[in-house]
Amino acid sequence: MTSIDIVGIFDATSFTQVFSHARPIRAEVLETSKVMQHPVETGVMLADHHIINPMRINIQFMLSSQFYSTDYEQMRNSFINASKLNIQTKTAVYNNIIIADMPHQETPDVFDSIILNVAFQEVIYITPVSVSPAPAPANYSPQNPVNANTVQTGSINSSATNFSASQQNNINAYLQ
Repeated sequence: MTSIDIVGIFDATSFTQVFSHARPIRAEVLETSKVMQHPVETGVMLADHHIINPMRINIQFMLSSQFYSTDYEQMRNSFINASKLNIQTKTAVYNNIIIADMPHQETPDVFDSIILNVAFQEVIYITPVSVSPAPAPANYSPQNPVNANTVQTGSINSSATNFSASQQNNINAYLQ
């Protein structure tokens, strides 16, 4: 009787299989979204769109005693370096996946193996595009001529403001 993997995990750059001696026991694919809801005046909650969350895959592996030192080290290096992986399941191939969490259990129940619960998550890379503001047209002038070029005005001292007696009383009452 031969063993058949329920998933295949491949390096995203070289497309070679990784963690080949780790036996996947169970795979759980989580494709979720956040539904945007808002209340309306009648008391009803309306949902008008949703945002798709990055996809997660939880895979439970069993590492046998003869391979767990090498396979665990390979998984740990992939986790630390955030190596991009592709995961093939029965239903689809998921690209741009990294290891998000990798807790493990060491119990006497499986004395010659380690159970590893690995959480994989999709990463979405974007390239920011800087947009410079459009230059002002060469013939630009403000609508109010007072706001025209002030380069030649130099240093200007403030001038005293003359308030009427009622305005001064209002200001003093406000400040107290």
